[in-house]
Amino acid sequence: MAITLSTDGYCELADVQALVQQYTIDSNSNPSSSQVEGFISQDFGEINALLRATGYAAPVAQQGGQLASGGTILLQDTANLMDTVLTLKANSGSLTGSVRRGDFLTITGDAQRYMITADDIVNSDGQITVEVTPFVEVKKAADTAVTYTAATDAAKILKNLNALMTAIRVQNSAYSSTAQGVEDLIDPLVVERDRVIKNIQDGRYDIPSAEVERTSGGGTMTLVRS
Repeated sequence: MAITLSTDGYCELADVQALVQQYTIDSNSNPSSSQVEGFISQDFGEINALLRATGYAAPVAQQGGQLASGGTILLQDTANLMDTVLTLKANSGSLTGSVRRGDFLTITGDAQRYMITADDIVNSDGQITVEVTPFVEVKKAADTAVTYTAATDAAKILKNLNALMTAIRVQNSAYSSTAQGVEDLIDPLVVERDRVIKNIQDGRYDIPSAEVERTSGGGTMTLVRS
């Protein structure tokens, strides 16, 4: 099988191989490459269950926002010094998609990299207004080109976790839990796996692409004393 990221796994065979360099994974190894890809998918399921139990939606996408244009993204208005809010448009037609906090923008002629600090979606006019940090440092005219980059932090964290979990399975399968020294091989992987899992469970990672939307009920809310 082949891994489709965020569908079958958060990592691929090469990511696991990088963690078990003393052991070559191929079609003739034990476990074989197809078996290892099966491990990846099993661990992918466990990670998703962990995420959902922690309050996230899973599986998690490979990137944050999905802002797109058929051509070039431009500033709608002048970006003045100290501005922290920018409106973006497409050079032709409309923008589509949305942004997530943690995504980035760069403005042509300005070396600063601006991080988007709030989620938002393209409006009915085909434009989007984004909040950024730090404030604008170089004044730029309307219609200046903007480069948008979606955040991939979550995908990288989960790739690392998936590869760690599967590498442990591979080591145990290849050398067996009774083989002398196998604990020495897997112990660093176990420590790192447990660190990442604990950080997820403790809420130390910001994963906006996996947040569950929560909408309050309509009507009047009343505080009830029990």
